[in-house]
Amino acid sequence: MGGIDGRGTWRDGLGFDPGLVQLRATAVTLFGVLASFGTAWLIESLAGLHTDVVVLAVVLSLTLSRRVGHGRAWYVSVPLLIVVAVAAGLVGTLMLEHVALGDTLFTLALAAGIWLRRFGPWGRRAGTLVALPFIAILVTPAPPGISTEHSLWTAAFSAIALGWVLISQYLGRRLGLLAPETPAAVYEPPARRSPTGRIARIPASSKMAAQMGVGLGLAFLLGHQVFPQHWPWVVLTAYIVASGNRGRGDVVYKSGLRLVGAAVGTVLATLLANSFTPGNRWAIVALFVVVGIAAWLRTWSYAFWAAGVTSALALLYGYSGQTGTSLLGTRLEAIGCGAALAIAAAWFVLPIKTSQVLRRRVADALAVFSDLLTAIRRRDTPAIDDQQQRLDAALIQAEQLRPALHAHRLATQPFRAAAHQVDAITGLRTLGRSSRAITTRITERPELTAAPGMAGELAALHAALTATRRRLGHAEVDEPSPPPLAAADLPEAAELHAALRSIAAAFN
Repeated sequence: MGGIDGRGTWRDGLGFDPGLVQLRATAVTLFGVLASFGTAWLIESLAGLHTDVVVLAVVLSLTLSRRVGHGRAWYVSVPLLIVVAVAAGLVGTLMLEHVALGDTLFTLALAAGIWLRRFGPWGRRAGTLVALPFIAILVTPAPPGISTEHSLWTAAFSAIALGWVLISQYLGRRLGLLAPETPAAVYEPPARRSPTGRIARIPASSKMAAQMGVGLGLAFLLGHQVFPQHWPWVVLTAYIVASGNRGRGDVVYKSGLRLVGAAVGTVLATLLANSFTPGNRWAIVALFVVVGIAAWLRTWSYAFWAAGVTSALALLYGYSGQTGTSLLGTRLEAIGCGAALAIAAAWFVLPIKTSQVLRRRVADALAVFSDLLTAIRRRDTPAIDDQQQRLDAALIQAEQLRPALHAHRLATQPFRAAAHQVDAITGLRTLGRSSRAITTRITERPELTAAPGMAGELAALHAALTATRRRLGHAEVDEPSPPPLAAADLPEAAELHAALRSIAAAFN
């Protein structure tokens, strides 16, 4: 079996957090968060600001640590984040003074951030930086009566948070806690076009932007009507479960995780509610411990993060003198409403089926695998390594769908009586493991590409691969009968053929 390690790299035979890579990354994240917290608290005390800016810095540093990634292109990220933070601060003020206008601008900004993803890696980076300050002000809304000067402080604290994130990641790499900074292997599949040369379908980013716009709009309307004091919880949930939309099934799965996590967190929060008196600073220490554990376990399941955030909120309420347990029930109801609205938008507004996303990502991975086989046949060693990196990136994209598909199998086929589409990802795991073994051996011994039986074995694999790709394209084909394979030349061939057969069977 294979999977994704703590660095986001495809590796074989993984359990949870092998080598404690993710735990070390969490320690680096917490250093940046604590540094941002301390700096913000000092400035807030000296300048007589409202405590919401301290929470803003913590929220931004925590989210930026997951999104910025090794601090690349900081010279673009810093000014862009400052500009967006100023705009977010102004919109936050409008959301208090001119509710309809502020809510509309907020919705348009987040929908635009998702629409930018269609422009590749830089579009995704820009879209992420657009979203984070707006989400941060949703978590820590400006107090009533704050002037537009608050938006300048929002920008300043955003820059402080990003600065500490970049510093913490730099120190983490220098100390060996994080992987060395290397160019990311990113596979960008080409846009699919019709025979006339035009884009055949509405881009997924445009569909997701429309879904986000509708979901957030409904969340604002329902939130203000049903939860007038805590409407941000409805809006925040609607955004979270839809922002990484990988199909409507994935939205349902994430909604379930958020609800389960929040429910478990409510139970934990009830136990924590009476542990600290108002103003007890040990509550802040406990809060960061809870957030750190939740951030570490998040790679296992998002439910842990939802539970940790709910528990942390209880500590925050208790520290400020509010009755945490009474608010947690309301929070759970608001989360349920936000999740339901996100599901409705994903299901009825330009819906994207998870099966369609899976078919596309499997097809993309097989296309790269075809390029890898071609590079091996041409004995192009540099191209072999490059195509393997691209295949690893494509496998990661497909692996992201596994949790939702696995949950669907458990719900519909508890005894695994028949093939299921999640089997295609299992097949890709096998393909990734075998291809990595091949490229490693060829890198060490390039002369193997000229072995007498290699050409025939690669031709047989190409034939099986072509049949599988045609099957994904809904074509009716008979699986070719490959010639006998010389295991000495390509011992992984039998495993690769089995993987291709399992992928094809998953889409029957």
